[in-house]
Amino acid sequence: MTFSVRLAVNRSFSPFVTTCATAAAAFIVYLVTTAPDIYWLDSNEFVAAGFTLGIPHPPGHPLHVVFSKLLSLIPLGSVAFRINLLSALLGAAAVSGISGIITEILQRFRPNAAELHVTGPVIWLRSTLIFLVSMFAALSPGLWLQSVRAEVYTLQAALVIWAAVVILRWHRQSEDSSSSEQTSLAPVALCAWLVALGLTNHHYLMILFAPSVLCIILVTKGGVKLLLSRKIAPVIAVGLSALLHYCYLPIRASAESVLNWADPSTPERFFASVTAQVFQTSITDPVSRNVIDNLLDQYFLLMYQLHPSVVVLGTAGIALCWNRSWKTGLFISVALLGNLLSTALMHFDAANPDAWGYLQFSTLLMTALCGVLLIVAVEDIVLKWPQRIALVAILAVITCAGVVFRQVQTHHSESNLSDFRATELFQDHLFQNSSPGSLVFASYYTVTFNYWNSQFTDGRRPDITFVQQTFDAKLYQGKPYVESLLKRFPDFSDIFLEFIQFGHFPTSGVLKRSDNTPVLLEPDATLPIRVNQIVGVGAQTTVVTAPHSGYSEKQREFCREWWKQLSNALGNSKGRTRETDSVLLWHHLHLAILYLRQAEPSLAGFHVELALTINPESAEFRRLHALVSRMTTLPDREQKQLALELQNIDLSNLLGP
Repeated sequence: MTFSVRLAVNRSFSPFVTTCATAAAAFIVYLVTTAPDIYWLDSNEFVAAGFTLGIPHPPGHPLHVVFSKLLSLIPLGSVAFRINLLSALLGAAAVSGISGIITEILQRFRPNAAELHVTGPVIWLRSTLIFLVSMFAALSPGLWLQSVRAEVYTLQAALVIWAAVVILRWHRQSEDSSSSEQTSLAPVALCAWLVALGLTNHHYLMILFAPSVLCIILVTKGGVKLLLSRKIAPVIAVGLSALLHYCYLPIRASAESVLNWADPSTPERFFASVTAQVFQTSITDPVSRNVIDNLLDQYFLLMYQLHPSVVVLGTAGIALCWNRSWKTGLFISVALLGNLLSTALMHFDAANPDAWGYLQFSTLLMTALCGVLLIVAVEDIVLKWPQRIALVAILAVITCAGVVFRQVQTHHSESNLSDFRATELFQDHLFQNSSPGSLVFASYYTVTFNYWNSQFTDGRRPDITFVQQTFDAKLYQGKPYVESLLKRFPDFSDIFLEFIQFGHFPTSGVLKRSDNTPVLLEPDATLPIRVNQIVGVGAQTTVVTAPHSGYSEKQREFCREWWKQLSNALGNSKGRTRETDSVLLWHHLHLAILYLRQAEPSLAGFHVELALTINPESAEFRRLHALVSRMTTLPDREQKQLALELQNIDLSNLLGP
């Protein structure tokens, strides 16, 4: 039996159904793998900011904060889980945009589709392939991990991908219309609104996407005339209305929100916060490699996120777009290049999940282009051999389903946070060291965010005073942060005013306070207190007024037992994620350095061994291991002499390149 197969969009076929099915499936995956509570990195900060209607780190992310607050009101699980669900919802929305991108591009490749008849098998084949391709992207670590924890990236990806769909649709309709027809400006206004919303969430990423929108408007029939006419005024007004979300920052700063980063209550501070001046050095500082090399690195990172074959096919899809519709090819190329530049222009760490978040749009777009190439190839085969449609459909669907299943196998362990408790367990152990009335300092921002979330969101340990050890000195020499501390903790005003007066850690005030107040410090590489006036207690150190000459065996055993208990607790949960290991390695590194400088090779060796268990290939810890071995063989007097020498050596010089 011969099928007469022609390809088109029939009334019985609705891309909307495919889009909804994709969104639903992606959300279900994200829902069942979402973290039940807090996570590492910036997640805790965003949870605390959303719950308290606070102001997170610049540029403040006001749109995400407002959405987070709305989700936090849902009586379901912990507050962190509710805000994690926001990422799941937005991640599903972003993934569903792949369907829109593929549909719009395919419409250009078959301009006379509306006049043709479509058979049911071809319709369902296309829909199934779009669904499977979209789910493949949904299961990439860059999308999956960002969709199961509180972050701003899935919101940005959803806004960008749907802005791309909307402007592509407007472009197609404008190109297809006759010169006498008036194409609606509603899609352009909607695109402007989405772009402006993105500017109030993560403006850096949206600024790099905006040139692609401008390009496609300029090359669209009547586009230049539109930009120069009065008709563009309502479009601009719609975009400006979305930017009003930035009014949130000075309003909440004036209300003295408990989480008030940079205090954008004055015009100067507002501008510094919105433009993220404190982070601009990430772009303005010279990168270690040129931009072209960095772009290639991003390309290879996409291969890890997806698969080398998918990226290669996606690249071929770009070439196909240029061949079939050069204007579409131009838009896609500029949009993709802009997103890749977001990380290529700065110092780039491929192991940092934030870098994956930056490239979410590239992941979505490259997968969509691969899908376009696949669908065009399959449908062309069906057109040539219509009698083999069943065989072609079965092979195509089985192949795509197998690739999706392989994606699950590859990335499930690093992206499934459904039983993740490591952050919560780590914070619980830190609290064990803090007696009521303690003054606690932390320099590591991941730990800082944990304290903020525990106190501001969960209301835990209000009996301790927590202070960021650097006093956030990069922002106006720490004045906004100290001003908030003075209002919240007036009893420690002498310490805060000492920092303002001298511009460095208030060592004198802290030492005086340690007479009657427990003071805990992180073992930072730039310790503000002499090593003979701090004693290690687990992952922290406690300040002592009188210099000590060494540790008792009881103190050594306490330190070891603290870490053994933490390791056992993490071993009974899903604690060994990459980010968990990074936090543990940071502490092991700085504690090992501290104990070497205190002539305590046994404790230093203990932490080096724990670190090498996590990362046996670490060159840093191998150097430290050699140093520990050397100190261990020395008599006590020479151990102390070596420790004294190490106190005057910079950490980077100690570890080497």
